[in-house]
Amino acid sequence: MSIRSGFVDIASGKMHYKTAGSGPVLLCIHGFGGSSNGWADQLQIFSDAYQVVAPDLRGYGRSIDFDVNEPFVHTDDINTLMNHLGIANAHVMGSSMGGRIATHFALAHSDMTNSLILKSAAVGGFEFSDEWYDHWPSTQKAERDGVEYTVDWAKQTYLNNPMFAAGLERADLREDIIKSLLEQFNGHQFVTNAEILDFDPPDYARLSEIKVPTLIITGLRDISDIRHIACLYESIDNSTHIEYEGIGHLVSHEVPEQFNRDVRNFLLTLTH
Repeated sequence: MSIRSGFVDIASGKMHYKTAGSGPVLLCIHGFGGSSNGWADQLQIFSDAYQVVAPDLRGYGRSIDFDVNEPFVHTDDINTLMNHLGIANAHVMGSSMGGRIATHFALAHSDMTNSLILKSAAVGGFEFSDEWYDHWPSTQKAERDGVEYTVDWAKQTYLNNPMFAAGLERADLREDIIKSLLEQFNGHQFVTNAEILDFDPPDYARLSEIKVPTLIITGLRDISDIRHIACLYESIDNSTHIEYEGIGHLVSHEVPEQFNRDVRNFLLTLTH
């Protein structure tokens, strides 16, 4: 199946996206530091029965020509993309930060959301632990470590986050992970990030409003905050939580066959 790509005008720039296949739409939203490249397998594998759409979020991948100081909400951009492609509704899958965005999309556009698939997902408004901030590349951490805060330092520090440890231990994955987070990610978000995040009430307090079937997938070697968030997602009615033993944050890369099988089985239980 051929993969097509294009751009859509959004606010002060252009959003790049990839799409493949036809049928019910499976929208794939990448995480922090990622791009549509992270969904390469899903674009191929699920295009036999679905129209798979994978955008580069504002500031990532090929969607980089934006005013970085302009406040924005990722879900507004995604809504614009779906309207551009003539998509009325979709199964929405998000990875990590993309899971947070997918959840906010489901809350903001319930009529456009057929189901949610939350992979190693964050959630809006969640207060991360001190352990998380000990590893986050902040200016405070740079001061503690006695180093100059630069984008290159921030990207390397992010790569060293324990949530990536299980994947980096794999010789067959290490090079791709490093290339994605150090070479393909420009990292300006570490310096300027105008994404609007302060919603009242926060998304984590609104999970009971989500009524669509929801699949939650986590690795048991992921960091404790992500596993805690997965437990919060279990409060969604009609949700299913699958945990992978010995797997970290990058579940779709660490166990791709199992991940794709579980996602397809979930989708097959739904009426489109």
